[in-house]
Amino acid sequence: MAKSLYEYNNYKTFVNEWLAQAPNQGHGLRKKLASAMNCQTAYVSHVFSGNYNLSPEQAYKCCQWLNLDSEETEYFLLLVNYQRAGSKELERYYLQQIKQLRTDHVNIKKRSNIKESLSIEDQYTYYSHWAYGAIHMAVTIHGLQTVEALHDHFNFSIGFIQKALNFLESCNLVAKEKNLYKIGGAFIHLERNSLLMSKHHSNWRIRALEAINENSNENLHYSGVMSMSEEDFENLREKIIGYLKEIFTTVKDSKEETLVSLCMDWFKV
Repeated sequence: MAKSLYEYNNYKTFVNEWLAQAPNQGHGLRKKLASAMNCQTAYVSHVFSGNYNLSPEQAYKCCQWLNLDSEETEYFLLLVNYQRAGSKELERYYLQQIKQLRTDHVNIKKRSNIKESLSIEDQYTYYSHWAYGAIHMAVTIHGLQTVEALHDHFNFSIGFIQKALNFLESCNLVAKEKNLYKIGGAFIHLERNSLLMSKHHSNWRIRALEAINENSNENLHYSGVMSMSEEDFENLREKIIGYLKEIFTTVKDSKEETLVSLCMDWFKV
């Protein structure tokens, strides 16, 4: 399983290992990272294999390129400041902040009961098809908590539904109470730098294409190409992130009545 950013004390080690786990061992990614940070590829190599350090501005652009969230970005920037510190006193100050953020992160995971022990084999099974995640979430909905109901809803074979439920139950992701399946005591969490992240995204985009062909008036699909300024691109990106946070806040307290999928892409062509 890919390590979390919070397990690292050195930002260079994190980036190097992230690149090493990427397809083709990150071939060509250093050049893309250099472009994102507006510097030369040779400089990136000097930083991540030598004694040079990123500037705060470069570090922030690196976080954006790595697609780190706000909490991860804060932690990454602290690691950079720690490496850049010019005195032991300042090192101790940043190290204390690093330890505090790491502790806060661990406590949040404990409260969320995120399952850390899911084996790599189980991860590959879970992300092998969108159905596993869909069935996992479907059992939160009253009326979709039996094998027969799930079969009718998804139109998968009874055998596949039972196989998926058995797997989810073995991972404590669902639990069976009499004849009903309900959400289990554990959650699966995929780190942003996991090699399975691309599989996860592609699974649901495949399902989105299937939904387009269903031609339902209830569904909303949009695809388009447009040109705009760099500034507007970044501003709209931040608005999309803000809207996503609003969606997650709404979903958290929303009654489980229907199963939906959100696939959103905002990227340069």
